[in-house]
Amino acid sequence: MTNCGKKSEVSDRFPAAPRSGRIRVMTNEPLSFDEFRARFRARSEIRTPDGACPVGVALGVFRGRWKAYVLYRLCAVPTGFGALLRALAPDGLTRTMLASTLRELERDGVAAATERYEGRVRRVDWALTPAGEELLPVFHALMVWGARHERLTPAPAVRGGGDGGG
Repeated sequence: MTNCGKKSEVSDRFPAAPRSGRIRVMTNEPLSFDEFRARFRARSEIRTPDGACPVGVALGVFRGRWKAYVLYRLCAVPTGFGALLRALAPDGLTRTMLASTLRELERDGVAAATERYEGRVRRVDWALTPAGEELLPVFHALMVWGARHERLTPAPAVRGGGDGGG
């Protein structure tokens, strides 16, 4: 669990974030970014109703090697299991790991399966839930940040990148 209440040296180096957004804390009162930062710096304990750190809760959705990649693929359109596997198998995702990852995302409430029939053939499409769609701005921010800072860390070996070796 992340300790959100402690001040760190990193918190002084955070770049200024957009001030227009409002952040809701346990009391459900909206906070501006400046109010949030002031409370955070004052070591206030910002927690979910069950006592967990909200950052830890959010990062838990991404915990695991494949969750972020699968969520990213689901951002655009509902996608079938086979299409997800074809898109991510070259990067090393197996059928078993994809099934496990999709079950975890479904348990987390950010992805859901819908069944449809084409004649007698059953098709299962995976899509983001409304809670999962709330992650779209997060993915956009990650894409922008990654594009700006791609040279900070070596890129993971993915299809079409790297040296092609193992």
